[in-house]
Amino acid sequence: MAASTYTTLDRYESIVKSKINEACGRLESLLYTRPTEAARQEVERALNSKWEGVQVWAGRVLASWGGRRSVDALRGWLEGSMRKEAGWAVRGEAIRSLGQCHQPRDVEWLLDMYFDATDRLLRHEFLPLIEALPEDAVRQRIAQERRSGVQSRLEAADVALRRLEHWNELRTQRSNIRLHPTPLARSRGPAGSRAPLGRSGARRG
Repeated sequence: MAASTYTTLDRYESIVKSKINEACGRLESLLYTRPTEAARQEVERALNSKWEGVQVWAGRVLASWGGRRSVDALRGWLEGSMRKEAGWAVRGEAIRSLGQCHQPRDVEWLLDMYFDATDRLLRHEFLPLIEALPEDAVRQRIAQERRSGVQSRLEAADVALRRLEHWNELRTQRSNIRLHPTPLARSRGPAGSRAPLGRSGARRG
């Protein structure tokens, strides 16, 4: 291939990368703003971008805004990814976003997505929902599925229960660390603070 062709390709890739970065930067700037109608329309369009990185940032913005309209848009994004061969590229972000901003009426269908998945790899993608959704609802659903008699759902219930128990253990450990700091942490004071330095460089206090 001629050098001029390489130069043309490099220039094209540079232009595309610049456009993607610009679009992602614009979306990131909306992350902690109050949504207007114009901003919502802009983000919803970005959710259908041909560039996956732009889709991901659009999903994050909608998750941060929350509300019914955001959840519905994210659900459409997630369900659309299920119909695409390479949908896994954005599906994890869609799942995390819904785990962040779901509403009570969404719990049932989100759990359906996990328990209805017969493919183990796909089901694993939905596993973060087990931690994100209300624990009581998850435990009730686990108990229900363990009575189903369907092998894939029994397996999903066992995996979900182990994940839930592991997550609770981690939370307990973190809580114990805050309640019972190590001697070094205690010596540093609150939030690991250190005594101030004197002019000579020695610690005061």
